[in-house]
Amino acid sequence: MSDTLGYIHSIETFGSVDGPGVRFVVFMQGCKFRCAFCHNPDTWKLMHKENGTSQKETSEPIADSNNVEVYSPEGLLKKALRYKTYWGDEGGITVSGGEPLLQIDFLIEFFELCKKNNVHTCLDTAGEPYINEELVEKCNDEKELKAYAMNLGAKDKTEIKEKASEWHEKLLRLMKSTDIVLLDIKQINNEKHKALVGFSNENVLAMAKELDQLNVPVYIRHVLLPEYKDEANDSTLKKISDDEKDLHDLRAFIDTLHNVKKVEVLPYHTLGVFKYESLGIDYRLKDIDPPTDERIDHAKQILCQ
Repeated sequence: MSDTLGYIHSIETFGSVDGPGVRFVVFMQGCKFRCAFCHNPDTWKLMHKENGTSQKETSEPIADSNNVEVYSPEGLLKKALRYKTYWGDEGGITVSGGEPLLQIDFLIEFFELCKKNNVHTCLDTAGEPYINEELVEKCNDEKELKAYAMNLGAKDKTEIKEKASEWHEKLLRLMKSTDIVLLDIKQINNEKHKALVGFSNENVLAMAKELDQLNVPVYIRHVLLPEYKDEANDSTLKKISDDEKDLHDLRAFIDTLHNVKKVEVLPYHTLGVFKYESLGIDYRLKDIDPPTDERIDHAKQILCQ
């Protein structure tokens, strides 16, 4: 049994919106993006082996004080396979989050086990951990470099480059056992992306381009916020919401890719607001309503053509 452990926030046994068919959906713990519209802020906290969790090999989850479960790859697959008869020809397993690529070692072992058992695999990611040497070389943003260093366990830019190469090799290995990727592009406008999630979108778009080069099938997902209107005097929406140009720019980027099988517009909703209240986290989109049906239809006409 593997020594690699996965820190899991929750599991949905009959998912129908996270990839094709009926799916066993695993939500990994940990994310560094701070999306203004995130409806699962309880997945943000990064978990480490020393945080009250057992190191022993096990095929059963180990609950810690934060209600995060810890599985071995074998244990998680054993649990998932109980539901295999419901998946049909199109279904399978989706790993989401949080941000699953923060636990790439676990993902590699888990997906390789899935393929040995003829299970369709789907990765749902926002691409935040994606890194390669070229991105590190041209990065002059201290916050971005610090994020890379934390993700990779590196101390300086030289070590970041070395470990970025190692991480990238892991991604290439992971893609060999990944049947489809759901890639969330939060904002095509980089300044709005920074305001929306706290980080640049350069590595996200770089990942999209590489998935195209690798010919990995992709669904592009985009959360649609309500339109900013001057009379509303809402400075938060002005900084993060798509305008007409942003939507067309996103479509233009998608058109450069040859591996996109589907584009999904996900309307912003307020179903997770209560979690912010219970966690004592300020909700940046307080009192902002979901987008109108007219705006949703208009965005779909542009993005889903």
